Amino acid sequence: MKKIIYITAVLALLIISYFLLNKQDQSKEKVLKIGAALPLTGELASFGEEFKRGAEVAQDEINGNDKIVRVIFEDTALETKKSVDAVMKLVNVDGIDALFVSAYGEAAVTHDITDRKNIPLIVLWDSNPQLEAMGDKVFALGPWTPASGEITANFVYKKGMKRAAIFGYKQEWSIAVSEAFTNKFKKLGGIITALEYANPGVTDYRTEAAKTTASNPDVVYVTAEDFLKGVKQIKELGYKGVIITSDLLDNSQIELYPGLFEGVYGSQVADPAVPETLHYIDLYKKKFDENPKKILYGAWGYDAVHLFYRAYSDQPNKNITEGLYKVDYKGASGEIKFDNNGTSKTIPKMFIVKNGAITKVD
Repeated sequence: MKKIIYITAVLALLIISYFLLNKQDQSKEKVLKIGAALPLTGELASFGEEFKRGAEVAQDEINGNDKIVRVIFEDTALETKKSVDAVMKLVNVDGIDALFVSAYGEAAVTHDITDRKNIPLIVLWDSNPQLEAMGDKVFALGPWTPASGEITANFVYKKGMKRAAIFGYKQEWSIAVSEAFTNKFKKLGGIITALEYANPGVTDYRTEAAKTTASNPDVVYVTAEDFLKGVKQIKELGYKGVIITSDLLDNSQIELYPGLFEGVYGSQVADPAVPETLHYIDLYKKKFDENPKKILYGAWGYDAVHLFYRAYSDQPNKNITEGLYKVDYKGASGEIKFDNNGTSKTIPKMFIVKNGAITKVD
């Protein structure tokens, strides 16, 4: 009888302990693990670093004194093998709940990995039909690529510029946005005087720049990999016409070379003067003790973390993918609301560098 009582008491204690421990575990909020596969080395490391910094600002803002969100960074160098290795590690070793990458190239080689694990993927820098075709777990934040080129072409044509030259490089985004510009400009009645694409990683654009300026254009549409070098070498050849771009105006370069960029136009989705962007800039300065080097790129990293956290927090079942389709968010990079294809088609606006600052064109 004593033995039975003893066994019963032990079992009762074990059951009570189990329920108490289970209750304590349930009371603890799960840490949301967000993977970030970004080009932290290589030709575009400066962009990757700003994506990373923006995400770190958001992580600090959300967490406060608690650890609610953890962003885990891996380097892709924007190369196929490194991108796959980075995402495999984040998914299988770190056990991430969500992932963001910088651009189309990374998403193209990794979305199958995240899709098999039901992990939502946000692409920061790109937004196009090819991304929409990757499935219902792929989301895009960047400017709609066709719109970037088309709006820019429409702007310069209405300004009375009828002869345009294209100066880009052999990479998916540059080619896509340049083609959108070309098609729209020709449809309006404009003439493309030159079409020059440099190879990725080149250190000297003088050959392409010379051919571009020799065609006597009213405007040069520059989507070259190194925008600073492209503008500099075009002007060194004595070109006095208009220079315009999409998504490449960089406030840190403008601060260093205000005279070089004065009067340069650009289309982009973010407005550096709106309250949400100013809020992000303030948080960035407090964390890093300097102004953002590339406001738009850091803003995309910042918004991606907030989007994942909001989608997770607002869903009773914690299904982040479902939550992203319901999000209506005004962020540092602009207003974000995903359509049925997972795209937030934010339409770019036109800006000009005026008195050393990126200013919206009315």
